[in-house]
Amino acid sequence: LLIAVFWAILYQIIVILDPSAFQIMVGPKDLDLRYLMFYFSFTSLTTLAYGDIMPVNELARVAAAGEGIVGVLFLTIFIAQLVNLHVFHKTVKK
Repeated sequence: LLIAVFWAILYQIIVILDPSAFQIMVGPKDLDLRYLMFYFSFTSLTTLAYGDIMPVNELARVAAAGEGIVGVLFLTIFIAQLVNLHVFHKTVKK
């Protein structure tokens, strides 16, 4: 969850630097910026990306791609650690 919060804050900074960095395709456009960036962050982190908020400028696109990569790597490393612990406990019992 903290990873998504970090990226949401980064997206908020990007929007402050360039207000046209993201394009909202569907839904109300007058929602709170924090809500929209948290929503975009969680959908990008899980690589779900509904397509209703799109990064338009280059920095926003790079950040969104980076968050997708971090999300996939985090899940991969987490599962690898769980498997490692399982194998370690099996070998210690023997």
